[in-house]
Amino acid sequence: MALALLVFTPLTYCTMFLPKNVAEWLVEEEHPIEALGVLGLLAGMVACFVMWWEVRGDPAWPRLRRLSLFGFGLLLFILAGEEESWGQRLLGIETPPSISEINAQHETNLHNLTALHAINSYTLFASLLFAVGVLAPVLALWAGPRRRLEKFMPILPIALSTMFIYNQVLYWGFHRLFIRVPAAYHATFPCTYSLGEIKETFGELVLGLGFVFILAKRRHHQRSIAEVLPSAFSTRP
Repeated sequence: MALALLVFTPLTYCTMFLPKNVAEWLVEEEHPIEALGVLGLLAGMVACFVMWWEVRGDPAWPRLRRLSLFGFGLLLFILAGEEESWGQRLLGIETPPSISEINAQHETNLHNLTALHAINSYTLFASLLFAVGVLAPVLALWAGPRRRLEKFMPILPIALSTMFIYNQVLYWGFHRLFIRVPAAYHATFPCTYSLGEIKETFGELVLGLGFVFILAKRRHHQRSIAEVLPSAFSTRP
């Protein structure tokens, strides 16, 4: 998974070199780049809710840690809904005038409300990714912090932590490149907008895949136990 992202992420940034119409189409709302991030969030949401249901009564999952699965699932659902403006464009729903007047992009969502413009949603999301995707997995490399963290939250795999850092480094690198060679970027959207959309998409994708990986790893562990126990009993004299 990490190896595939290692190749696919820079290729997506490279779409900014494409002709104007293609580059703009890819990065527009509800188009492939944004949709990729939303699919990642929804996959992670499903994984969280499935795990929350499956770990009932499992002593390896204390109550707070199990509740955090529900919390993360709800958070990913809200992030996906906000990203897609709760499906209003897909469903052809007009923004109510009362909301349109107080929304900077005239959409049905919270993160573009003019009253909240003092709060940078990109910074908030980046802080979430750093805390959950980088800081917690790195601290969990040591036994003491890991025991404390596992009491109240699932820990994403450290391999995916490198992907969050890799994504940020790519963002900085391509940003510097387009500042030095502005002619390489052809779209009419601001360069920082396209870069921000791609960075956000891969942050969402990796975050969602992290929870899918935790679910897959747990199920693999459960299957291994189920296979070992019958064979252990069958070899008893």
